[in-house]
Amino acid sequence: MELLVTLAIASILLTVAAPSLRAFIHSNELTGAANDFVGHLSLARSEALKRKTATVVCKSGGGSTCVSTGTWDGGWILFADVDGDGGWSAGDMLFRTHTPELSSTTLTTASDKVVFDRNGKTGVATSFTFCGAAIGKARTIALNQFGQHSMAPASC
Repeated sequence: MELLVTLAIASILLTVAAPSLRAFIHSNELTGAANDFVGHLSLARSEALKRKTATVVCKSGGGSTCVSTGTWDGGWILFADVDGDGGWSAGDMLFRTHTPELSSTTLTTASDKVVFDRNGKTGVATSFTFCGAAIGKARTIALNQFGQHSMAPASC
């Protein structure tokens, strides 16, 4: 009898705790994805300053080339544009490729790539929004023309 009471109490507690645990997991996915992207932007800017050459972060098609169609959800690549053509080619120096894990977080923006010049500037302001649809929360990363970023909470 005592075992049945214990099991009943445990099942009630798990039923109450499971939804909040799910929200916690989705919230961590959102935060992790946004922080990961900020880390890649910071690396691109620092490499541009260090190497005195343009670096690019662009959405990729399978982690091997820059693409102008599709979304950033498929991943991105980060490279030094040694030959100056604005796209990934054999003469460029690849730093990182990123293929996101399956998650409920999506990334939207109006730009296909971010180019940091030799002074770490982008020349154009842009923003990226990570949306966690499962929890209705988002993070917006604003990148100004000087290459500096800020992150703020938003909603999907």
